[in-house]
Amino acid sequence: MGGRGGQVFSFGESVEHSIRLAVGVVLVTKTVVFTGQIPGMTESRSELALALCIVTCVTIAGARCLTGRAGLLDLGLCASALVTSFTLAGDITPLPGAANSPITHLVEPMLLAVVVSQGRRFGLLLASISLFFVVLRAQTGGTDGLIYGLQEATFLTGVAAAAYLLVSRMRGASARADAALLTYRMRRADRRDLAENEATTFLHDDLVPTLLAVSMLPDAAETRAASTASLNRLINPDGGSATGALLDQLRAVAAATTIRVTVTARDRSRRPPPPEVEAAFVGATREALRNAARHSGVESARVSVARRLGRIEVAIEDDGVGFDPSRTGVGLRTSVVQRMRAVGGDAMIGSGRRAGTTVSLTWRDPILRRLLGTGSEPYDLVRQSIGDPGRVAALVCGALASGYLTSAALLVPSNGPQPRSAAAAIAALLTVAMLCRALSRGPLSRPWLVAAALIPAAMVFAALPAIPVARLGGLDSWVVEVGSLPILVAAWSVGIRVLCLMLVPSAVVIGTTAVSGGLAPADLPHLLLVQPVNAFFVALIIRGCRTAGRAIALSQSPDRPASDFARRLHDLLGHNYLAISAALAVNAGRGEGSTDAGRLAHAARDCLYLPGDRFAPLRTEFDALRQRGVQLESIVRGPPEPHDGLTRLLQVLHRCDVAVVRIASTRAQVSVVVVPGVSPTDRSRITAALELPWTVVFDTDATVLRWDRQEQIATQPDDRRHAPG
Repeated sequence: MGGRGGQVFSFGESVEHSIRLAVGVVLVTKTVVFTGQIPGMTESRSELALALCIVTCVTIAGARCLTGRAGLLDLGLCASALVTSFTLAGDITPLPGAANSPITHLVEPMLLAVVVSQGRRFGLLLASISLFFVVLRAQTGGTDGLIYGLQEATFLTGVAAAAYLLVSRMRGASARADAALLTYRMRRADRRDLAENEATTFLHDDLVPTLLAVSMLPDAAETRAASTASLNRLINPDGGSATGALLDQLRAVAAATTIRVTVTARDRSRRPPPPEVEAAFVGATREALRNAARHSGVESARVSVARRLGRIEVAIEDDGVGFDPSRTGVGLRTSVVQRMRAVGGDAMIGSGRRAGTTVSLTWRDPILRRLLGTGSEPYDLVRQSIGDPGRVAALVCGALASGYLTSAALLVPSNGPQPRSAAAAIAALLTVAMLCRALSRGPLSRPWLVAAALIPAAMVFAALPAIPVARLGGLDSWVVEVGSLPILVAAWSVGIRVLCLMLVPSAVVIGTTAVSGGLAPADLPHLLLVQPVNAFFVALIIRGCRTAGRAIALSQSPDRPASDFARRLHDLLGHNYLAISAALAVNAGRGEGSTDAGRLAHAARDCLYLPGDRFAPLRTEFDALRQRGVQLESIVRGPPEPHDGLTRLLQVLHRCDVAVVRIASTRAQVSVVVVPGVSPTDRSRITAALELPWTVVFDTDATVLRWDRQEQIATQPDDRRHAPG
């Protein structure tokens, strides 16, 4: 994870934030539903004030959860809202689970107990909250209240236990992710140091001497062998397929081609394509450029790369003699068209007699699968972080089902049996068992996902009409809660978008059945949001597990030191990378044109001693003077501190008639000798371009300029040195 304010952001902090976010979403959703019911349950100003007090307490707690600051204070606020809900009920004893029952506000302190407590402390806190609720129910409702309180407390204890089980798994995954990332950071630091040393050594010991040899002895066999070895090291550092970003690979292919190739790019996507897709683009582009070099009859070609969200396009164009596309050769058919189609892409070849040739390569990400979150990636990440997701899903659903079914059993003495709901629950539990078993073997296939979406809807359709409308929406509607269990199992294998689609059939059935049965519109959200709230709470927790799984998978990815070496070479050489590759290719017999190897050797040396973007303008001026034919001699024992002033000086020297410029620099001193001495007109330009404490000595034979750190310190104003005392 990245650092903020100099501190390392741990997964433990991230996971706790995700847990608070999930609880905050539940609290805010339930508060919105309760707020919509206030007009129907308040008849006086005092009742309205009590209802608003409940809303205020829970809203504050929910907002603090969403901002990651939940604690014991918020647990106290939700406990206060629970007590106030009993006062709001007055002499009425609400039915268990009804919209006006205090159970609506029991889930809130239970969920906050999940947030603020761990281990045995959670069990004690949960038992205390449940006992407190049952006592309040008994005091306000007598025997009926005691029975209702036991039913409701049992129902929600299973929910809280399942939530705590999920959170515990997520916390365990985050601890493993933190440990894995720590190891990964240490390994990455070692790899970066190794790549830094290797790239610097290659520039100093191999690349610069090879370029100098190319400039002086281009036809020697040893020089050509050295050029070939250095070129291979540049464009193919691991001896296998090219590494690095796709654009860098394509530029390396273009540099190694025997004709001049211009590469342009429009990159609007940060998401890299899969490795096999990158390899297909690189191989197809290499073959298309090879074909252009052999048959186009021209000495140049163009490669344009366009990357957008979910789409990559590469076009290879030349203005050569062209050919009949219906007579495409084996090379283009096999190495271009078939190679792209093998990874789900496409290749189009357009050409005509004396009309040039355009090879268009296209690959589209399977957007629907990526947007919906299907495929194996969500499942693989969960398995990476928590082990067997089927087993964890079975434990969570078991905890939920125990609460639901125990509460349903407590309802039988007062309300009688519910055979339809019981049959639906058996079907749901059998479905959950089969889904968990399939989930242990791998990602859920499409038929399993369809079953997880439709079976709960069929259950609700069969059981809900048998429940009296007066009890609809209360604990008698427990079958709706049980119906969410198959969808909760599927949540371990899919993303939130697919989860939303899976909830639609049940939502339609619940809504139409409740409305046709005569349920009041104000009570409909209380029943309709049961499954979505459960599903989204679980989905947010699972999302945190996937994030931890991604970190663990990253830490276990194989080392690719060649990629680090290539990346460091690109960073060191900058825009000179392509020119140096082209010069080596010409000398190695892989290209044509002038090499200008001597100038490039000095440019590579400048990159070694003046690295990074900070000194890029200075390196540019060095190179520009050499291109003018000025003999530039530089001895750099340390990057010059006044590099801005030195850059301005060199810009002025471009317009002067000079033959030799000698620069010697350390971190504390810079001297510049210009031969012959500059003209009187140019002297004023040089003086204007420089700032103190540069000292200049003008002479006919030479101009000497010097900067010294000690003189700069001496000339800096410092009022404190003149203060009295």
